[in-house]
Amino acid sequence: AGKKGVLRFATTCAQSFTWLPDVWRSFADRYPEIEVSLAHAEPQRVVPGLLQGGLDLALVVGHIGAQRGLEVRPLLQDELMVVVATDHAWAGKRTLDVRALDGAHLVIDEAALERDAPLGGALAAAGVRPRVSHVPTNGTAVLERVRAGVGVGVLPRWLARGTEGVHLLRLGRSG
Repeated sequence: AGKKGVLRFATTCAQSFTWLPDVWRSFADRYPEIEVSLAHAEPQRVVPGLLQGGLDLALVVGHIGAQRGLEVRPLLQDELMVVVATDHAWAGKRTLDVRALDGAHLVIDEAALERDAPLGGALAAAGVRPRVSHVPTNGTAVLERVRAGVGVGVLPRWLARGTEGVHLLRLGRSG
């Protein structure tokens, strides 16, 4: 009846852990007998997990096409921004062509480079191959490495906005 049990939930976006606790609190207040089991999932495992019954709900980044047995609803939309240290050569710019990332030292979560992820798709379409430093799936770790001048990052605007010591650039004229 949806009043008692376990909700098996996965997210492909570790950055969502910063705003999900408020959602969980509200859910727990409304449904105190339902335990939420949460896991970070690799994007390629989410759809099979849902279709095979291992997951009840998933929060994914990017587009999931219509598939029998799945209900897909957009939750939010944000823009990926290039994040550089304030003393970086690009810090005076407002926008950056995706081709400028070719050969750039990119500090990023490996999953963001998959062809089905928004950034990975844009890089592949432009034939861009950055030098990559993989970091934990944690936006704070990316921001700290960028702020230290180790490389440039690409993060959602909501996560990077207002961070001291970094400058945000739109990726392309229209984002």
